[in-house]
Amino acid sequence: MEATGAKSPYLNYARAEEYTTLDRVTLWRAVKAGRLKASGYGRAIRFHVKDLDSYTASRNGKKKSRRQQRRRRRRERS
Repeated sequence: MEATGAKSPYLNYARAEEYTTLDRVTLWRAVKAGRLKASGYGRAIRFHVKDLDSYTASRNGKKKSRRQQRRRRRRERS
């Protein structure tokens, strides 16, 4: 069965990593600390795009790591 063309506003850890350029562990720690809301349980954790946007906006004052800077540069090149 083929998926429909509609995009879901929910992202799993891998997609959330790409979307925010944050590491999976950073996202996990934010969920554990209650700074980021996640839906689901076990391996079926999903993040709403609006929640990711608000979380990254709250982090804007923090300096990005070199790894995050390299990821962003690679993504911009391709």
